[in-house]
Amino acid sequence: MENTPTHLPLGWHEDGTPIFNRGDFIRTGRPLPPTLSNDAIIYDELILPEHRHLRPEIKFNLILLKKSTNKFAQTVWLGKSSIDEKTGFTYPRIIQSLDSTGRILLQRTDSKGIVSDIVILVMNPLHLAIIPSNYETVLFNLSTESPSRFFELNAREEVKNIDHLKSMNGPGYILKSNGDLEVNKNYSEIPIPRFQPGLENFKFLQKRPLYEMLTHYPKGFDIFDPPNHSFFLGSF
Repeated sequence: MENTPTHLPLGWHEDGTPIFNRGDFIRTGRPLPPTLSNDAIIYDELILPEHRHLRPEIKFNLILLKKSTNKFAQTVWLGKSSIDEKTGFTYPRIIQSLDSTGRILLQRTDSKGIVSDIVILVMNPLHLAIIPSNYETVLFNLSTESPSRFFELNAREEVKNIDHLKSMNGPGYILKSNGDLEVNKNYSEIPIPRFQPGLENFKFLQKRPLYEMLTHYPKGFDIFDPPNHSFFLGSF
């Protein structure tokens, strides 16, 4: 587990669970699918009290995938943004890796369930994924020895939809702990995946903790309110 800067009052246990070093900054994790066990946990609302006025429409979360215990990588389904009934918006998200053991699979699926694009991002500490709202998101931890931690920015109003992933028992490809791919046989046809490294910069900011970017340059995150889809063209 890398000692990656976070710009937050956080320490870490060996299993990757956070140590909150301020009394007004303590969160309880909740499990995430598909296992809904303590092997995949999200800690919601990590924005410190003194920063909550900067972007009140944005949530800042920590996602922890504990080490893998079998041949398949530890997995979390984040799905994609459901359409907001009030505004008609769907929302993007930004994810930053704190470790080199993480991978992000992005899958574009149309209304008929046809998959037209799959991208696998190879992440290193402080690498970013800037994800358009029409892509499903799945996180993996390949390591059988250490956890993988991710920060996530998403709109407070967003409702995540994992219905398609649930019905297909995951994305089109499943990652093994050794980095190999296995085809999910529930899909009749899927494209060959594109492998790319995670992004090293957000706008003009390079290799900085996501929390530092959010709190020092809050105007840079206008993409969340309202969502600015054109920003994401060519984002990965």
